[in-house]
Amino acid sequence: MIRFEHGALALLLACALGCSDSDDPAADEGQGGGGGGPPAVSFAEHIHPIFLAKCAGSGCHSVANPVQPGHAAVDSAVAYAEATRLNLMGEPMYERILARTNSPEAATMMPPPYAPSTPTKPACQGALGQPGCLTQAEFDLIQDWVDQGRPQ
Repeated sequence: MIRFEHGALALLLACALGCSDSDDPAADEGQGGGGGGPPAVSFAEHIHPIFLAKCAGSGCHSVANPVQPGHAAVDSAVAYAEATRLNLMGEPMYERILARTNSPEAATMMPPPYAPSTPTKPACQGALGQPGCLTQAEFDLIQDWVDQGRPQ
């Protein structure tokens, strides 16, 4: 049987609770709260910047229109309304965004391979994590936002 002094047990618990698998201290921010779930995600603070970076460059999603969502509009309130509206098929737009950004098919992936590229922002040429595409972390953050009720 192992005996721990109170100080050793406290140190062991503090280390176990304070450690993470990440070497990035920024990745650990906001994970407190004792809920054990992902940190709170808001559209304005977390999701809108992703949409601006990944979806606005082509010009396709920077304005609201009936066919393509304007979820990359500069105005966060407009972008939020567009990302949470129903599309022409009655499907929530955020579900379509998740499906398209996770698609391995060139005909349906977003951003599309034909989107304009620059030396600092290549066109997406594959699935999540490929240059120009959403990273897995960005996709997961959007999914967390949806799972948390899509707070503005």
